[in-house]
Amino acid sequence: NIKIEDSYLEEERDNELFNALNSLTDNQKYIILQYYFYKKPLKEIAMERGVHHVTISKTKATALKKLKKFLEIYANF
Repeated sequence: NIKIEDSYLEEERDNELFNALNSLTDNQKYIILQYYFYKKPLKEIAMERGVHHVTISKTKATALKKLKKFLEIYANF
C-alpha cells in the first residue's frame, strides 16, 4: 500500500511540476531546463540566445518566482 501511495504522490508531483513549467513562457522554460536539467552555465545559455548573461539571470529569477507562486497555490489545495 505504501508503495502505491508513494508512486501516486510521485506521479502527482511530476504532473504539477510539468504544469508549473508549462505556465512559463517559452523563453523562461528554455532557460530553466537548460540551467537546471542540462546544467549549462548562464553565460553559455546567453551565448546561445545572443543576449547578455544578466538578461538570462533576470529571466531565470522571474521564472523561479512564477514557479514558486504556482507551486504554492497547488500546495494549498
